[in-house]
Amino acid sequence: MLESSNMISRFMWLICCTLLLVMPTWIQAQTGDCSGLSPAPLIVGEFGQVSPGQSNNVRDIPSRDGTRLGLLESGEQFAVMDGPVCADGLVWWQVKSGVLIGWTVDGSDGEQWLIPVSEPISDAKPPVILSTILITPENAAQLKPLRNVSCDSGPEHSSRIALGTRYLAVNCGFYNMNVPDIDSKQQLLYDHLGIIDLESGQEVMILSGEGSPAYPIAFVSDDRLLWYSRETLESPVILHLTNLTSGEEIDNQQDASPIFRVPIVYANNTRFVLFYEDEGNYVLQHWDATTLTPLEEQVFDIPDSKYDTSFAISGDGKRFAIIYQQEDLPELAIYTSTSPQPEAVISVPFVVFNTSAYLTFSPSGNFIVGAGCRAMTIACGNPRLYWWNAADGTQVAEWDVPGNNAGQLRFSHDGKLLVMGTTSGAVLFTVDTGDVAYSLPTDSSQAIFSADGTFIVTQGDPLTTIWTVQN
Repeated sequence: MLESSNMISRFMWLICCTLLLVMPTWIQAQTGDCSGLSPAPLIVGEFGQVSPGQSNNVRDIPSRDGTRLGLLESGEQFAVMDGPVCADGLVWWQVKSGVLIGWTVDGSDGEQWLIPVSEPISDAKPPVILSTILITPENAAQLKPLRNVSCDSGPEHSSRIALGTRYLAVNCGFYNMNVPDIDSKQQLLYDHLGIIDLESGQEVMILSGEGSPAYPIAFVSDDRLLWYSRETLESPVILHLTNLTSGEEIDNQQDASPIFRVPIVYANNTRFVLFYEDEGNYVLQHWDATTLTPLEEQVFDIPDSKYDTSFAISGDGKRFAIIYQQEDLPELAIYTSTSPQPEAVISVPFVVFNTSAYLTFSPSGNFIVGAGCRAMTIACGNPRLYWWNAADGTQVAEWDVPGNNAGQLRFSHDGKLLVMGTTSGAVLFTVDTGDVAYSLPTDSSQAIFSADGTFIVTQGDPLTTIWTVQN
């Protein structure tokens, strides 16, 4: 009898092990009871659609307590990024529709709210799934180069890159050294944008304006690139909006001023600003990024400066900041969208010269972060990073930067990491503590997070590299 009981126990143990092997991972990792639920038949990397008559909230994490990021309307299509995940007794999927990326529930009480789409209405390609592991302060040290990418049509020399869910846009070209009668600034005749497919790492398209230079601004959707060019270095700016799936230029617009700063996109890539000088006045001009339509403009009272090297705008467009050189002291001025006079003026404790200073707002808009060099000789000496309160300009933090030279600043999509490019490598800071989470060992004048926070692209001399967390 004892032997029979042991055989039954062994048999039951074998059944349990088999069930664990075949049990979906989303059941094993659940928080809450999803045992009676069946996930929607969605596939990561393909498309889905919201059922007719239904609309779905999209949150930043798979939880009822997550921050609401937006809404998927009835019948709206989306790309499936990750999932399924069980949380709070519900089945969640990470989805992307336009610039909206987050987690949404696939049903409740026996109703299925999300359905697969075999032939999407949109001609956009599915997103590239390079990694499903979110980059966090805890795993940042596990970042490794996935692959290097490059322009086949010339070396990269970009002062700006743009990253979408499928494509990377980078400035490429080469100098025409066979024309001795023009100066060196005019020799860059073959300046263009290389469009690189993230999945293959290959250049799939070249975009070129009427002359030089040509620079990317941002992707305003999965396959629409906002970029600008000039006929000459002294010509007015020509703005372009191009569909990368078809190669068709949707629209272009010529701005009146040749003297402007690099355009900045805000409000989930649906708007951008041009900041330029017009007969002694500094003008901030707001544009609709989806239609290339000018919306409104503001004139600011900014002291005349030879080196106004960096400016930033908050994500909601309500605050604007600029660093400029005033006599011997660099200053940071903070403005609101309702007044031409600065809300606060701060003495900046680093050098402002050419491209030695960088600014950005935190995702919340509550803070301004600036990076610069404490001394400027042949190279940047003692780079530092500073946090200021955006409302009154008080300094709230100061961080050491391990490396040489100050580079561009970018936050991760969840605001937990801040990356800064330097010639010694891209430095990732943990926002909560100011500690260095990791330094990517490569020359990186630029570093940018993917929209879903699962990979980073760095651009420097000589490589453009995709980095993902690898176990």
